Parts: sequence; structure tokens; C-alpha cells
Amino acid sequence: MSADSPWKLRKGRIEFILVAVPETNAQGVIAEIFDLTLEHDAEVDLVNSVIVITYGTLDAEAFPKGKRFALIETLREKFGAQIKMVHGAGIGHSGYVGGKSGGRFNYILPGLKEATARLEDLPPGEILDFFPTPPS
Repeated sequence: MSADSPWKLRKGRIEFILVAVPETNAQGVIAEIFDLTLEHDAEVDLVNSVIVITYGTLDAEAFPKGKRFALIETLREKFGAQIKMVHGAGIGHSGYVGGKSGGRFNYILPGLKEATARLEDLPPGEILDFFPTPPS
């Protein structure tokens, strides 16, 4: 990245929830989860069949304490065995990334590879509190 690049990543604490959605009624479940996520002041994205919910990517100063756990409980009550979740927190990066032709806001989640593998292995309805292994 050149010194005059407008694209910058900031390092900070990011809380995340990964939600695996069912193949049946995926569109309806995704729509409801997006709405509930925004009601709980989080950022939300869809990557393949996994909903990625984050806190702390936009403004670390306005970090909403306890919001992640409230949203997890709401999702558990609403969807039960239809979904499975892995959640955690750690130091990650967020900000605008891109190249000469453009960019977008994005994030690098702590332990994403491990968390995604754990999500895949969970049975439906399960929730895992995940603590990423610090890089050595």
C-alpha cells in the first residue's frame, strides 16, 4: 500500500457471531437474521451460507457491551435447531480496503478459519463460545 492510499485498516477488538443457515427456507431465515442483527446495532454480511455478524468494526469507541450475548439469545429463542452459531472476540482489523479501481469497508476477523471449521462441525441448534488461538 502506498503512502497516499486512501485504504487503511485499523487494529482493534472485534466481536463476532457466525451463523450457519439451513438449506430449507434459507432466504426467509437470512432475512429475519439480518433484521434482528440490525435491531441489535451490529454489522451483518453473508459469506456463502454463513452469516457474519460483527461488533466493533465501525467504531470501537461506541462498543456496545453485552449486545453480542443479547443477540445470540434472541437468535437461539427465534430459530432453535434451525441454525448453529460460533461466537467470540479478539483483536482483528477493519476499515476500507481495495485497489486503484475502488474498494469497500471490510474486516479481518480473529481466528476466522478455526471458527468456521468449528461451526461446520457443530450439530444444528448448538452454540459455541470460541476463543481464537493467538498467532505465534
